This record gives sequence, C-alpha cells and structure tokens, in this order.
Amino acid sequence: MPWRRPLLGAALVGAGALAVCAVSRPISPPRPLPVTWLPDPPRQGAAVVIVAGPDTVRNPGRDTVVAVTGTLAGETLRLERGHDGRFRALAAIPVSAGGSIALPLAVVRRERDTTYQFVRAPVGEGSFLSERLRLPPRFVTPPASLAPQLAEERRAIRAALARSARTPRLWDSGFEVPVPGRVTEAFGTRRVINGEAQARHLGVDLAGRPGTPVRAANRGVALVAGRFYYQGNAVYLDHGAGLVTSYMHLSRILVAAGDSVRAGQVIGLVGATGRVTGPHLHWTAYFGKILFDPMTLRDAAVQALVVGEGAP
Repeated sequence: MPWRRPLLGAALVGAGALAVCAVSRPISPPRPLPVTWLPDPPRQGAAVVIVAGPDTVRNPGRDTVVAVTGTLAGETLRLERGHDGRFRALAAIPVSAGGSIALPLAVVRRERDTTYQFVRAPVGEGSFLSERLRLPPRFVTPPASLAPQLAEERRAIRAALARSARTPRLWDSGFEVPVPGRVTEAFGTRRVINGEAQARHLGVDLAGRPGTPVRAANRGVALVAGRFYYQGNAVYLDHGAGLVTSYMHLSRILVAAGDSVRAGQVIGLVGATGRVTGPHLHWTAYFGKILFDPMTLRDAAVQALVVGEGAP
C-alpha cells in the first residue's frame, strides 16, 4: 500500500543515522603524560630537573611517546630520553619566580599525533641574604663616557649566549666547583650600597689568592674569552643544552674563544680585574637567559641527570 512507503524510507534514514553515529563516535583523548621535577618543589634561583613520562598509564607495558618538547620560563627544554622511557631536561627557576611556574609541553607519539598539556610546577622560596656596603663612588657608578663601551659589551655577551642555544649537551660527568676556596658571597644576596638598593648578586663569589688556578666546572666550548669593564678578564663556557657558566675577574685567561675545554681544565687564574675590591672568582650559571645559582649544579638531581638514573 502506498501509504506504507514513507514509513519504510523513514526507517532506512533512521538506520542510516544510527550507522553514522556509530562510525563518528568520538575517540577519548590520551591521558596527560606524568610530569615531575627534582628537587620538589623547585627553588627560586636554582637548577631543576624536569621529568616527563613514561606513557605506561595510557599503554601499560608499551610506551608510544617518541618525543617531548616544552619550555620553562620561556626557555626551551632539551628533553632527552633515558633507558627507563622517561624524558629528562635540565632547567632553572628565575630568582623572581612566584609561587608556581608554567610548564607547557608537546607530546609526540608513535602514531605521529601530538597532544599538548599545561602543567604548573610549584616554586619554593629561595634563602637569600642581605648586606649593606659602603664603597667609593667609582665602584658604584661608571663614568658617563663609558656608556657606549658598556652597551657594546652587553651586546657581545647577549649574542654569545644566543649562540649557545644551538649546542647539544656536552657534559657527561658531574659538575665541580672551579676553585677550592670558600663562598664569600652567596647567590641572590640583596645589596644596599651607600644607602641605595642595588640589583641582587646573581653569582657566587669564591675566595682565592691571586694566581690560583680556575678550572672548568665541566666540559664545554669557550664562547667568550676577553676583558670587560664590570667582569674584568672573563671566560664564558657553553656546556650545551642551554647551559653556560662564566668565570670573572681573572688575572689571566688561558683559553681563547672557540676552544674546546675538558672538565677540570685550567682556563684562567684568580685575580682582581674589573669592578672589584679584592681578588676572588665570581662564578655564574645561565640557563638560556636565566641566571641561577651555579652551586645547585652539584645537587643530586643534576648528578642523576648526568648518569641517567635516580630520577623518579
């Protein structure tokens, strides 16, 4: 009967709709990759090791992640995969970081699909000292005539640090303190000079008699080796993976820009060149553009990153 045909057509359309719905059922997104950090929590002005993975929550017994990329405080993370399936990278927390810091990641899996996740890592307060000093004006304010020279020196150092972004990790052993002297001024100290607040002390001062050998904290390449107004005779070493250390106020420089340097090699001698009141070594560390306490390169978490074990 003719009046039955529309009902049959409607039934077919309904069946087709059900079939389409079955085919286009959305696939649940993969679970986020586990992300941890050492130490926990990371501290202001300190090195930190970021650990991502493995992907066993999504695929028990079969990790499908082939690469992880990301940034911390705007600096690129060089995440390397270990034998346990985890990806690890050295990074640093800015001295001015608040109570947490952003950690955006991109996770590439074997199927070549990429997922993105956003993590916020807690940040613990650093333990920083304060000091008041009275110094002759020549140690505080440089002559105006030196402004062009100082601008050029800053430009040269920034350009050198930018070049370091392309260097793969060079170190394969633990970091050592470059001279055996005691710390005479710690990283992050707040200074008030002649009654006026100054910038923090963003390095570590190590005591040393003039002529004491200064050794490379680890393997690297000399980015800069020259004389500057504030730093005096200085060497900047590129260790790769975004890490640079510098050695300032040397009486003598024993390497040239472009030289490959082995861990523990003597690269200069302690002195009192530049804007200083006495002989010592000023030792600094950069992760990208972030200055952090170089003493934290000797923490257990960083040592575990070197040998590929011990990080959760």
